[in-house]
Amino acid sequence: MPETRHPDDGRRAAEWVARSCYGRLLALLASRSRDIAAAEDALAGALATALERWPEHGVPENPRPGC
Repeated sequence: MPETRHPDDGRRAAEWVARSCYGRLLALLASRSRDIAAAEDALAGALATALERWPEHGVPENPRPGC
């Protein structure tokens, strides 16, 4: 039987990543690009994508890269 996914699981996982890794991921992106505003935009886009995809497709095996 296929694994049943609940949309709240993906949302909770995305929120957890945002809360636990935001600062570290922002620092990582900003250190590479030397542009904090662009790093914030990229991270916001990535988190928005996670909120859209994870509830439907499941949470990736390692949702906290770089943390």
